[in-house]
Amino acid sequence: MKTVVESNEARRLPKIPKGTRDFTPEEMAIREKAFAIIEGVFKRHGAVALDTPVFE
Repeated sequence: MKTVVESNEARRLPKIPKGTRDFTPEEMAIREKAFAIIEGVFKRHGAVALDTPVFE
């Protein structure tokens, strides 16, 4: 009986979805800075934003 309970608990543990990753606060700061630079260049050349869903 104990192994059934343990296996049920293991299935309920949240997992990062396949093909995704988490960023540390330091990585996010670098990422946000890079995207801000890229976005600025695009806007200077007349581009408009396009936001698509992350998960479907």
